[in-house]
Amino acid sequence: VYLREKGYLGLYWLIEEWLSQENSTREYDSLTAALIRQNYHSKHICWALSGHARRMRVGIGRKGISGDDKAKTEGAKLQISRRLVEAAKIQFEAEGGSIDQFCYMPSEYFGIYLHGQEMLNHSRRGDQRTAADLASEQRKKLNGVPKEEQRSFWCLHLEWFAWYVSFRAASALLDVDLHKEARDGLKSVEDKCQIDSTKRYFKEALHGRLLLNTE
Repeated sequence: VYLREKGYLGLYWLIEEWLSQENSTREYDSLTAALIRQNYHSKHICWALSGHARRMRVGIGRKGISGDDKAKTEGAKLQISRRLVEAAKIQFEAEGGSIDQFCYMPSEYFGIYLHGQEMLNHSRRGDQRTAADLASEQRKKLNGVPKEEQRSFWCLHLEWFAWYVSFRAASALLDVDLHKEARDGLKSVEDKCQIDSTKRYFKEALHGRLLLNTE
């Protein structure tokens, strides 16, 4: 309502489209299409594609998708998300020249972010062994980031999700050692985080999930 009242109708419709993507199999994305038409930098297009991929995945398991075709719709959404991540990789590797930072992380680390999207797709699909391997690779990539960057918001955010995927995998695989390692890793990220709202998000996401039932 605020955006409409202030005259930002285009932004309002764009956000409405993004919200609808979470509960549908809509492959068209207006932002991505506009960036391509206007010959924006390949990293801009990469970021738009990865955002679309994320929105397709996060809608899986939520109440917005229901009915007899729920499983079919969620399977289609995951396939679309995987294709979008692959398309984003192509844009990331394209020669577009240098680019200033324009989002919450430096563009030279988009490759790590995309690897994380692939990891999360495997975790959501239920391929937990592969997801755990990708999570381990993700942490190695993050450990290769300069020390001064490793305590930044974006790096801690990606590290937390890497541990979270390992945590989910350990629970599914009944891997006690990995479960303890992942639990300690999640706690370590929380301790390093200096942003109260982010720390609350981390804690709430794990509420009631830290015990492993091996029965």
